[in-house]
Amino acid sequence: MFRKKGPLVVFFLLIIVLIFIIGVRYGQNVERANKVINYIFTLTPSVSSKPQPINWSEVPLKQYVSKGCGIAFLYPALEESIAETNGSAQVSVNVDRRSTEKSSYIMFDCSEAPGNNFTAQFLDATQPAKLNNLTIQKKEEVNPLTKQDDIYIKLTNPVRGNKIYIRISPSLYLLFEETVEFN
Repeated sequence: MFRKKGPLVVFFLLIIVLIFIIGVRYGQNVERANKVINYIFTLTPSVSSKPQPINWSEVPLKQYVSKGCGIAFLYPALEESIAETNGSAQVSVNVDRRSTEKSSYIMFDCSEAPGNNFTAQFLDATQPAKLNNLTIQKKEEVNPLTKQDDIYIKLTNPVRGNKIYIRISPSLYLLFEETVEFN
């Protein structure tokens, strides 16, 4: 039936050589992947560097008083800027001296219709919290512009009875919490 067996033997021999070459190449790829995996496993995990809490006793502080809202608090006297309007204010502070941006801020609004910085976020501010023996509602949310968590607080001034909406950077929250006064 078959006239010559030579070409058929050569064909099968070439197929076997081709399978051998493909197997060797596949083995090299597997070996490379194993080396990468072994390298990753040999790395020792390191503790992520969280920013150290600020020791406020080493930082000069100033007192901010808002007569319109009846609120006063201390803030760091480091490259600060204050923007005030009738019924609202923003105190920006460069807490991290290595950064040139005003990275931390306290914003508040006590007007009848709060501005755009306050409206939507405060509708969801429902976590109960304490602030100077005063029950408040707060919420933490990532600010899309600064990529950091902001704390939104909705409270009623116990002296005047007006609503105050506060948006604060986490780095200033503890200082604010310890030093806020109502008048």
